[in-house]
Amino acid sequence: CETDCDSDGVPDEYALENQLVPDCNANAVPDSCDISNGTSQNDNGDAVPDECQPDCNENGDPDDYDIKVGSSTDCDANGNPDECDIAGGVPDCNSNGFPDSCDIAEGSSTDFNSNGIPDDCEPDCNSNGVPDPYEIKIGDEEDCNLNKVPDSCDVVRGAADVDGNGVPDSCQPDCDGNAVPDDYELAEGLAADCNQNGAIDVCDITAGAEDVNQDEIPDECQCIADLNKDGQVAGADLSILLSFWGPITVFPDADINADGVINAADLTIVLASWGACD
Repeated sequence: CETDCDSDGVPDEYALENQLVPDCNANAVPDSCDISNGTSQNDNGDAVPDECQPDCNENGDPDDYDIKVGSSTDCDANGNPDECDIAGGVPDCNSNGFPDSCDIAEGSSTDFNSNGIPDDCEPDCNSNGVPDPYEIKIGDEEDCNLNKVPDSCDVVRGAADVDGNGVPDSCQPDCDGNAVPDDYELAEGLAADCNQNGAIDVCDITAGAEDVNQDEIPDECQCIADLNKDGQVAGADLSILLSFWGPITVFPDADINADGVINAADLTIVLASWGACD
């Protein structure tokens, strides 16, 4: 008189109480009976009702069944549908439904820098298929300002490059602080280098070269005490200096040190420079 749905000769109640048969959904009916009477599905044929098995995408089918029939992929063979791995936080930077690790392993994405991120998800400002950080790392691209962007891309995006050498002007020597590279100024004749030392004259002076007359030309390039410009410092120059002694009037060149007055300081310079100009 007792229920024995699976016809095994053991009453269901007794079999369940003594755990002789499983009842995964705790509905007081043996699992086999739930399946046989259609109360539960068993798509994968493992005699366990589907509702008792992992179903991460909640589509009513066990995960292993989804994978088996191909309704879900499992590219890394971890037993979990890829869409569930991704929903759980596994990276899928290109949103193609496959974990990044699988894209790389299967070759659908490259990973030149071996950082586990598909190259198509990383910055590639020059669109050559190689991530910018990798190009910089291996030296194929320079990054002079360390902004993690290749210099060539900085220039394309508007960084000044007056000399057209592909290097932003901000990264090149600019001793006079005018935002123009020194080499360009010298090559284009925009700045002087009287002693041909590769440095702009005003920068030589800033660095300590003498410029007694304050004309922004290093004194080594001039004979500043040669007032009559005859190639030597001699009596004629001394005469000129003495004739204009005092506050500057009509011959400012006699104020050799450019302090506004022709005096003993200028006389000292003339005497110290006595003789032929170098």
